[in-house]
This record gives sequence, C-alpha cells and structure tokens, in this order.
Amino acid sequence: MLLGDALTTQMSFTNEPEAQRAEELIEDRLRGAEQNLEMVVIRSRSRSTVDDASFRGYVEQVQQDVASLGPGVVDGALSFYDTGEELLVSADRRTTLVAAVMAGGDETVHEDLPGLRAVVDRHRSPAFETPLFGEHSIGWEFDQVAEDDLAKAEMFGVLAALVILLVVFGAVVAGVVPILMGLASIVIATGAVAVVGRVFSFSFFVQNMIVMMGLALGIDYSLFVISRYREERARGRDKLAAIDATGGTASRAVAFSGITVVLALIGMLIVPMTIFRSLAGGAIFVAIASILAALTLLPALLALLGDRVNALRVLRHKGGPRARTGGVWNRTTHAVMRRPVTSVVISAGVLTVAAIPYLDINLGLPGVSTLPEDTDARRAFAIMAEDFSGGLDSPVEIAIDADLSSPQVSSGIEQLRADLDGDAALGPSQVETNDAGDLAVVSVPTAGDPETDASLDAVDRVRDTYVPEAFSGTDAAVLVGGDTAWEKDGLEVIDRYM
Repeated sequence: MLLGDALTTQMSFTNEPEAQRAEELIEDRLRGAEQNLEMVVIRSRSRSTVDDASFRGYVEQVQQDVASLGPGVVDGALSFYDTGEELLVSADRRTTLVAAVMAGGDETVHEDLPGLRAVVDRHRSPAFETPLFGEHSIGWEFDQVAEDDLAKAEMFGVLAALVILLVVFGAVVAGVVPILMGLASIVIATGAVAVVGRVFSFSFFVQNMIVMMGLALGIDYSLFVISRYREERARGRDKLAAIDATGGTASRAVAFSGITVVLALIGMLIVPMTIFRSLAGGAIFVAIASILAALTLLPALLALLGDRVNALRVLRHKGGPRARTGGVWNRTTHAVMRRPVTSVVISAGVLTVAAIPYLDINLGLPGVSTLPEDTDARRAFAIMAEDFSGGLDSPVEIAIDADLSSPQVSSGIEQLRADLDGDAALGPSQVETNDAGDLAVVSVPTAGDPETDASLDAVDRVRDTYVPEAFSGTDAAVLVGGDTAWEKDGLEVIDRYM
C-alpha cells in the first residue's frame, strides 16, 4: 500500500556541489522551478519530410492528443509548426520533436508518464517512429528494467540457493527453512522502507538491494543455526537443550556478524548522495531483520519442527552431522589457530593484492546508453544522437552571475560560445538572460549520451579551460551545471568519500 509513494527515480545531493548551486541560481533568478520536458521523437521511415502535408498532419495530431491530456498532466505541447524553431527539426528534415511540457513536480510527472506513453503508443505507425525521450522516460525505463531483473534474480537466486541447501543438508525441510527466513527478512525490510519512506524517499534500486542482501544474509545466518542445531541433536541433546546450545554458539556468531554488517553499511550514510543513503538504508533494514529472524523466528520454528527439520531426505551424508568434524575446513582452522600472526599477514596480503584494481576503477552512473537496445528511450536516444544532439534534453548550463552590460562580460560570453561551438563533444549553444540584466545562462547540449566519458571530459574543459579564459579579468561568478555536470560532481563526491 505504501511502497509506491516511498520510492523515487530521482537522485540528489545532500551537500552543495557546483552543479547544484548552478541549478539553484538559475531557478532563483531566471526560470523559477525547472519545467519537466518529455520529447516525442517523430521520424519518417520513408523520404517524407516536415515540409510534406502528411508529415505535418501526423505531427499535429500527436501534438493535439498530447495536449489533450489536460492541464493537470501536460501544461502544453510545442512543435516546429507553431514555433518555427529549426532546432526542433533535423538537418535532413525527416525528424522532428514534439515537446510536452509536463505539469507538477518530479514525482507527479513519474506518476503521469504512463498516460503520456499510452497516447504516444496509440500513434504507432508503419510510416513513422515515435519513441518518447526525456529524463523521466529514461527513469521509467530504468524502473521497468530493474523490476524485470529483480524478478529474474529472485527466481534464479532462490533456485540456486535451494539446490545448494539441499546438497548441504540433504533434506528438503532443512533446505527450505533458510529460504523462508530470507523471504521473511525481505518482507520486513520492504515494510520498513515503505513506512520510513513517508518521511524520506528511497531510490527504486533499494528493492534490488533488499532482495539481494535479504536472500544472502537470511540464508547464510539460517545455515549456521540449523547446522549447529542438527549437530547438537546428533550428539544426543534433547530438542530444547540443542536449541539452547545453538543459541550460545551459532546464534551468538550470527548476532555479532550481523552487527558488523550493519556497522559497515552505516559507512555508506556519510556519502552525501540520496542514492547511497537509500541503498544503505535498505541494506541496514534487511540486515537487522535477518538478525532478528535468526535469533527469534528460526529457534521458534526449530522448536515446532524438532527432528522433522530432517524430513524429506534427498541425500544421505555418510555418518550424519556428528561425523562431519574433519576435512579440509577443520584442518585449515587448526592451522590458522596455531599460527595466528602468520595467518593474519597472509590473509591481509591476499586481500590487499585483490584490492589493487580499485585504484584504477572506472566509476560511472547509469545513462540511457546502458539500457537494452529494444527500449523506447534507447531507440529515441539513437535517433537524437544521429539527427540532433544526444544531450538536447539535458544540456550543460553555464550560469554567469555578473553585470551583463559590462563590455568585458559580453565579450567573455561571446568567447565562451566560440570555444563551445569549436568543441566536437558539444552541440550548438544558446543564451538566456534575466530581466534584471545580472544573470546569463549559456546552454549547450552534449553531442552524445550526457553520461559518457566524452561528455564528462567536456564538462572538465568547460570548467578548467573555457570559463577561466573567457572571464579572466572580470568579476563574473560562473557556475557550470546541468545533468552532465551533476554526474561529474557526483563521481567526485563518491571518489572522495570512498
């Protein structure tokens, strides 16, 4: 009932990096709250162009139906035919864009998006491609892909775990109980996210984290407890004495192991990005639920089941639980205990060597080019990258806080635009100014996916080279924002806090 309202596809900072300060400056002194745009990309499958009557009729019908969604969903729909804006038409004139100006904030748009998609889907035609493209469309596609992957992961993970547990325990009941513990932990943690999400929004990726961690910890902890319980019964203890002995050994280990996991996950909370705090929160909730399930629900189940935990045998281990005290793990443990200092040095050395690749790790955030090729957003992006600029809907925005009547500032803006226009990774630039004459915003789309390395490198050039050279000797305060700059700042924050 509550989970849907607790989840979001949006990510934000909880500190104030340059991209966020640029966005706030532009909102405060130029545009107000940013409007959400969704682009209907209309491309002729034939040689028809925007100058043909049939093309125009199709575009205007799409535009009219999009606008008919009403002011509560769409504030308006703009096309080349009513604006004359050539930026909405490709060079070969076979592709154009209908810009849907969405009403409401980010969460409202995400809820209204299925209605817009339904309108666009009704206009699917053999003569035209009409994919939908925009920040929220991309987020919606990621949401769908994540849900599909989550369902596959649950099915594969549970089946794989069941096979392993059947091999370990040799009995169906003993193998199924840990999976039930994992599922119970997932349900409890999801409920906790839904309730806490009334106050703090969680990234939709939290569902994947809860399932992954819930299955892992719930099964792992139950494996320890059930194994020890069966061994104690095999040694001759009665049911309640075996549970008591298990509580003082395996359950104690589970409690401290779980507390260690929770403390380690708390480290993610210091990263000032909402997605890290969401993932950490979900993982902490499911870790706590797994500990509590292993310490309360599992002993209660064992008390009810007794020796029926060994029911429905599929494998018989030679000698049963009592005889399984030798082997490689026993010898390894005794070797480690005899040489603790040497063992620590060897273990730490192996872990250090294994960690070396992290020094050269390639960090990134998921962009539209990481979606499957058959998704709407990916197809729309391919058309946008070919016929326009891939980052047309999410340009780099350079906010220039200065007296715009100053000749030096005007000259700096012209030099900046010349530098931007000469950069192959960027598209054509545009300038907006506010009525007070003290803020200009130069917007420039990236030529490709705003999340690629080439686009991120372009932001570096803008910040480190183009802006300092253009405004040297002026008192202009210049901030570089936009989605690509946002991601650049995000990766720097992640790197620093890691």
